[in-house]
Order: sequence, then C-alpha cells, then structure tokens
Amino acid sequence: SIGKRVVCKRAWIRFYQTRECDYAENIGRAAYAVPFRESSEPVDAPPGLFSGLRPVMVNGSYGDGVNLILSADGIQPVNVLSLVPDFELYG
Repeated sequence: SIGKRVVCKRAWIRFYQTRECDYAENIGRAAYAVPFRESSEPVDAPPGLFSGLRPVMVNGSYGDGVNLILSADGIQPVNVLSLVPDFELYG
C-alpha cells in the first residue's frame, strides 16, 4: 500500500541434505550457527543430514532489502534451495 514501509526480522532458508551452515547479516558481523540437531537425536552421534525449512532471526532493518551471508567452514555438505525474507508492514 502507498506510504507503507517494511521491516524484516526473520528469514526462512530451505536446505537439502545439509549438516552445517552459519549465517551473518554482513561481512564482519557475528556469525550464528543454524541449528540442525533434533531433540530426538542421540547427543553422542553427529546429526543426520537435514532437508527442510529453518527460520533465522535477522536484525530487523527498516527498508526494502535484507543482507544475509550463508557460509560453512567445514567439509560438511551445505545445499541451499531458497532463502525467503519474512517482511512485516508498518506505517
């Protein structure tokens, strides 16, 4: 609508056969691990490969875009199928 602004406080990432992924909002900012371990998995074994959606919280900048950096520093598989920002209208 005219005059409305948006804010993004969450994004959804769709993974396929992934075990490890970190996200940050900009280069140089703190990176956070995307949790893949389910509570039903044994803690003395590595988590299985994950396929599905995971939400990540972002720092809610007001505007029309989102900066999000996905990375992995190990040899574990990372397959990102989509990244969808969740915008809220205000104003």
